[in-house]
Amino acid sequence: MYRVALNTAISDFRKQQKRVDTGTLETNTDIYDDIDSEAKERWLLIQQAIESLTEIEKAMMMLYLEEKTYEEMEDILGMTQVNLRVKMSRIKDKLRKKVAVL
Repeated sequence: MYRVALNTAISDFRKQQKRVDTGTLETNTDIYDDIDSEAKERWLLIQQAIESLTEIEKAMMMLYLEEKTYEEMEDILGMTQVNLRVKMSRIKDKLRKKVAVL
């Protein structure tokens, strides 16, 4: 029984270390003063679409926006590169549809 409890604790500890803080996107538009209003509006639509994603999808998108490689994302999220690439493709399609509707 001790060994089962220890293995469970170790598994939980590993899962917690792999979690990525998705937080929220900054909506500070002051840094985009030199961009026209249409581009600002489009960026806000993209931010809203990202906020509507699930937690894991947000984490993947944040890592993608931080220009992490798939190798780095694999280490952080504990997914295979093939799985990451498929999910990223689906997330991008989902975002395209949401932004087109908005």
